[in-house]
Amino acid sequence: MSQVTAYTQLYPYLTPRLPGCAVNLILLTLKEVTRQFCEDTEAFRDDLDMAGIVDFQQDYDLTGLHAYDASLHRIRWATVNSTPWGDNQYELYQEKYLRFRSHAVPNNLDNQLLVCATAGTSTLTDWQAITDGSVTVSVDGSTYSLASLDFSGDGSLAEVAGTIQTALRDSLDGNTGYVRWAQDHFNVYNPGGVVSYLTAGASGTDISGAGYMNGLTGSGTLSGALLVNAVFRPDVNSDTLPSWFLDRWSSTLVAGTIAELAGRPKMPYSDEALAVKMLGRYRTGWSKARTDAKKEYTGRIDDLS
Repeated sequence: MSQVTAYTQLYPYLTPRLPGCAVNLILLTLKEVTRQFCEDTEAFRDDLDMAGIVDFQQDYDLTGLHAYDASLHRIRWATVNSTPWGDNQYELYQEKYLRFRSHAVPNNLDNQLLVCATAGTSTLTDWQAITDGSVTVSVDGSTYSLASLDFSGDGSLAEVAGTIQTALRDSLDGNTGYVRWAQDHFNVYNPGGVVSYLTAGASGTDISGAGYMNGLTGSGTLSGALLVNAVFRPDVNSDTLPSWFLDRWSSTLVAGTIAELAGRPKMPYSDEALAVKMLGRYRTGWSKARTDAKKEYTGRIDDLS
């Protein structure tokens, strides 16, 4: 059974319990309940794509660093070259920008991040056809040749990046290197050290250049690294949500929607007993989501407790 990704996939759990209720009203209420659930519990949260830091630049547009149909509700934490930045050093401005406060604008950082240019291909089958990929990476002045990269079993561009990352860490003999797919390009990141541009692989299919990773000198960009973890609020007109969120919390959102509608008096779908029952289920799910969010703050920059 496929995971839930759209509000409309929840109709079979809603319409039988709300006889006579217009579908457009069910959808509107479901969206409202979901938005409020996200604001209250902070269950819809994720790392953004890494961004390169420009010396003395104060504002960073975060909207292009995720692909969700959602607005930024709150920044949970931010790091600059893997160093935590306290919430007195930045703010979320206009639900769009991370704005560093004047005393904390980053500058003169080590080049821990390589942002590759737009990948030569984002077609998964092109990558799956490669079973002998190679690329050369420089970390802290040492050169590492990654070879025999087999992408035939990868099911997404994120998994392709993971295959490259595994090879990099194997060469480094440590867990400090990162390779991530960021919507249309690759990021190569080395917390605590310096990376450089990619160079050609030594054998097999060279993936360093414009046809694939596109991280050669003149294409990629070296800089410090900004990583942000944020809480999202679904857009009002959004009809879809990521499966990892909607599928997990679907029962809670269905319960909240039924409680809201069935609790309205003198309507064909009014059912006070059902509304009370579903409100209890919603509150149980709400509490679990909120507790999960608090747990994830342990050891972070700030704490909800």
